[in-house]
Amino acid sequence: MKNTQFYTKISQNLNSQNLNTTIFNEVYEVGILNLRDKSLSEKKHILNSLFNDICDDLMELEILNKSTLRISLEALRKALTKDEEDYLYKLMFESEKIKKAVYLQGKEIKNMLYDSFKNVENSVKFGNSKHKDAILSVINEEMINLLELKDLIKEISQNVFLTIIESKEDIEETSREFSKNLVYKSIGEDEFKKQRVFEISKLVINEAIGVANLGQIYVKELLSGVISGVNDGIELSVNKAKMNLEFVPDELKTDGFRSEFEGLEDEFITILKNLIQNSENPSKEILESILKKDYDNYITKMKRISSEAVKNLKYKLESIEVGENYKEFSKNLIAKFDDLKRDFSKKSTKIANDFELNEKFASLKKEIEDIEKKIISKFKTKKDEDINEYSKRAYDATKNKMKDKNSDDKLS
Repeated sequence: MKNTQFYTKISQNLNSQNLNTTIFNEVYEVGILNLRDKSLSEKKHILNSLFNDICDDLMELEILNKSTLRISLEALRKALTKDEEDYLYKLMFESEKIKKAVYLQGKEIKNMLYDSFKNVENSVKFGNSKHKDAILSVINEEMINLLELKDLIKEISQNVFLTIIESKEDIEETSREFSKNLVYKSIGEDEFKKQRVFEISKLVINEAIGVANLGQIYVKELLSGVISGVNDGIELSVNKAKMNLEFVPDELKTDGFRSEFEGLEDEFITILKNLIQNSENPSKEILESILKKDYDNYITKMKRISSEAVKNLKYKLESIEVGENYKEFSKNLIAKFDDLKRDFSKKSTKIANDFELNEKFASLKKEIEDIEKKIISKFKTKKDEDINEYSKRAYDATKNKMKDKNSDDKLS
């Protein structure tokens, strides 16, 4: 390669402090020029020839050593995988676009169903059926199931807790039933993540504390019911997640996945203690009393459901009928993929003149941002009247579920 651009550029920078960087950039550029858009078999032969030529030039320039060899091989490695990496990044962004499009379509379907059921509900309201109340109750439950609650937890919780106190009946039982269903449904709207589980739990309990301190009546009943209900909701969510393990791809059943179920009892108690510390009376004293009285119950219950989930997942991991080499390969592959994603944001600054990848990145990123804007503009925060409607439906559904527990399945 003597008298080529590579040889000339390196010879001009022999005394430069940035010689290693220059070698990397020049080898990478030569690699891209010769390897881009070539087949795998062609790349093998070209790479062999390129490496020999580079070694000859480095030797001629009297700078052939382990350091320059490592730099050259690293640059050739990046050039060799450039096409595949570009395609991988494109797939990653296409995957994000598809996820957002699916989310958007799902929201549209739920909204369509909600509006359609509302028309049916209005028709029944103005009808003369002798089973009107029972029919409306079932329709209301279905409409509640169509709501995405994750963005409405705070408002709905506050409204329903106020309604429960104002009703002055079955405070503890109703608040427990409502909190259980709200937490369970909210957790179930996305994959099971410990942090998210406790963010939802903390939000619900915090709203109960606010309502209790505001009204200063039925404080013990409300808080006891809410904390027990949140605990019940988490238990239901863990049990559902355990059942869903049957459908989780084996390569995702890693230690990190298992850690989502570990230590639930400690974090639940920690959240309660933090809420107590930041609360004012009368809620503060009542919370301290509840925690002192039911501490062992919460610990025992949470520890049981979390340990069962971990045990179940551990069994799944151990029963995967593949060789250890494949399991190690899968583990390394996932780790490498995560490294790629973390490294991607730095890639354009590491490699000089890589404008094409940056342009692709910017284009794909813009497409995703456009979809996000569309989602945000289409599904902005609900108006106050919507919150009030959803809150009323949630309260009615809770009361009807409590009635259903003590009756048969017949219309009345």
